[in-house]
Amino acid sequence: MSILRKIKAPFHEDWCKKCFSEMDVIQKQLYMLPMTVGNYVSHKNPSYYTENLIQVDKKKDIPTGYYACGVKRYRCQECGYQCVHLSIFLPVRDQEKPEETLLFENGELDTFLQNLR
Repeated sequence: MSILRKIKAPFHEDWCKKCFSEMDVIQKQLYMLPMTVGNYVSHKNPSYYTENLIQVDKKKDIPTGYYACGVKRYRCQECGYQCVHLSIFLPVRDQEKPEETLLFENGELDTFLQNLR
C-alpha cells in the first residue's frame, strides 16, 4: 500500500480507516429530520437519529425549511470494516447546504437500518 493512500484516507469517506482500501456502499437512504431552518441542534447520540429520522424517497418529499439526512452504509471488501455516515443538510433550490457529517463505526444504527421498508 502506498504511504500517500494512507495519508489521504481520512479525507475520503469511502476509504477504509483500517486498511485504506475503497469501500462499497451497501445501503443508501434519504431521511427528513424534524428540525427547521434556524432551529438546528447537533446530536452526537445515535438514538436521536433512530427515534427521529423520517424516511423519504426524494428530496422533493421534504417540506421547505426542514433538514434532510443522507445515510450511507459502507463495507470494506478487504478487511470487513463497516461504518455509517450521516450527512445532514438543508435542501435549498436543488442544492444541499451541508450542516454536519457524523460517523458511526460500532453498529449503533445497524438495527435501525435493517428495519427499512
